[in-house]
Amino acid sequence: MTKPLVSVITPTYDRPEFLLSAIETVRSQTYPRTEHIIVDDHSHTPATDIVPSDDPNIITYRHDQNKGANTARNTGIDIATGEYIAFLDDDDEWEPTKIERQIDTAEQTGARAVYTGVEQELNGEIFATQTPNLNGNITRDLLTGAPLNSTSTIMFHENIFDKAGKFDEKLPINQDWEFYIRASTVTEFAAIPEPLVTRHHHDSQISDDYIGKRDVTVPRMLEKHLDLASSYGVDQEFKAVLQFSLGATAVRSERWSAARYHYFRSLLLSPSTTVLSRLLALTFGRWSYIPAQKIRRALV
Repeated sequence: MTKPLVSVITPTYDRPEFLLSAIETVRSQTYPRTEHIIVDDHSHTPATDIVPSDDPNIITYRHDQNKGANTARNTGIDIATGEYIAFLDDDDEWEPTKIERQIDTAEQTGARAVYTGVEQELNGEIFATQTPNLNGNITRDLLTGAPLNSTSTIMFHENIFDKAGKFDEKLPINQDWEFYIRASTVTEFAAIPEPLVTRHHHDSQISDDYIGKRDVTVPRMLEKHLDLASSYGVDQEFKAVLQFSLGATAVRSERWSAARYHYFRSLLLSPSTTVLSRLLALTFGRWSYIPAQKIRRALV
């Protein structure tokens, strides 16, 4: 029986050294049927100057102007011809068995969304490992803050995009979480706990955009999903998660008073020891928070 084709979508912008690594990651997969769609978001050096021209499994498409990663992923979805669609950020890496394991899991469970564990790497060192175990209907879990990590960990059946739509191009950040919520309303999810993805972090990343999250992402998330959260009876928890996320982003941006404000609001909405401990650690801003975080990591 012929295995289904998997379309791998990689958005890229001005990172040729990462893009070559992403190409090798896809080429190294043990799964036999893939097409690799590289969407060049109008890089200064066109991706076609970097991508091997003799690989029939690679499709390169270039935007006529820079439109952002959300639009690039959606462009890739429009181009894809595979029965399944997986995403790979140009600076992430996959274990060779990643796609094969996901296809096997999809066929065994019937889930139309399969995601894996991930190792988080910074400056050559792994600083965190997530091994997920949420399966089935996970809408409530997503609304209350369960992490599924980046799009590089997940694979969807192509019909999910017909049912749930594509990535929200108006969101500057958290577009993956927002899409996962919509997808979870039309399919069950299956988890592969093993960390089959390595996510490479850099000194400055879009997830640290506090202003964009505060002014665009959080209001839009409330507009789109607060009614859904209310239907599950977790509207307060959903709002608390959004405030907690704002607090965490404020910390990364070293906006200490803003972080205290958002953690306090999160605590009022849905009390938890995690939020309380972070709020206490922020008593004296960076002078108390950074030592407290070092102690916490040492105890983990």
